Amino acid sequence: MSNPVDNTYAVIKEVVKGVTPATPAFNSADITTGGATLTFNMNDLNSETMKQSRDMAGIRKVAGSGSGSMKFELRRDPVITDFLAAAFSAVKNGNNYVGSNKDTSFTVEETMTVDAGKLYFRHKNVHISKATITVDAESKAQVTFDFVGGSFAEDEAPITGATYVKTVKGQELVGRDIGTINIAGLTARYMSLEISVEQAREPNYALGERDAFEIGTSANRIVKVTAKLFRKDLAPERLFNDDTPVAVAIELGDGANGYGFTLPACVGSFPTSEANGSKQLVNVVLTAQYDPTADYAAMFSELV
Repeated sequence: MSNPVDNTYAVIKEVVKGVTPATPAFNSADITTGGATLTFNMNDLNSETMKQSRDMAGIRKVAGSGSGSMKFELRRDPVITDFLAAAFSAVKNGNNYVGSNKDTSFTVEETMTVDAGKLYFRHKNVHISKATITVDAESKAQVTFDFVGGSFAEDEAPITGATYVKTVKGQELVGRDIGTINIAGLTARYMSLEISVEQAREPNYALGERDAFEIGTSANRIVKVTAKLFRKDLAPERLFNDDTPVAVAIELGDGANGYGFTLPACVGSFPTSEANGSKQLVNVVLTAQYDPTADYAAMFSELV
């Protein structure tokens, strides 16, 4: 018998895309309950050959690739840091991870306990296509990573020499742990916040191969901050009445428990008002654009 609550997940960076390192040192990925959906799919091609019996002449499988998501309660965590860096295609500079074009792939392993044994499902050449951080004043902060993957393997035994590290994790963050929210020109209290980083990715297939041999990108990276703030004046409308960019700095947690996000040039959508029970709110969506002075559009940092 298999109990989904006993499933475990582990992650390792690939040096060669699509190849799990030999004797891998996996980091354990502690997701939320039911927070992982890892799938591998292939397309079935039905034969259109006409037969007098009207029976199907045959079926072939092609175009194997993976997809899914993993959700975590937000905290300082090596796996979360690696996944955030991959979402940004980031270059590391000290404690800063600056958005760039340097892609990272992972092997993600799911281990399923069945009766007295274990089953291993390995998704390879996994690329993060979207990261979404959400938090509101009354809830835990969470982060969800969507991914696209290449090949897949299953096994009844771990990889020879594999080790599994239970990584040191920081305090799980809640609404009251959110520190600085600095949107230049606004002084406000915030009810909720969402930070999203999206990079369109899709599998590429080649003749002579069943599974995707690489994961390509098809559009620019889009980094957005969606904020709900309590209405106090007309500053949002006056600030976002044109296309003038503003700087945004956000700290989620502090010190060794926190992450910071810096977007030096964001253009805000025109605000919309929202009445939510007793709350009069303003909704603003800010989208990061390249800033020539900073030489990037967005980065995140491990706070110290």
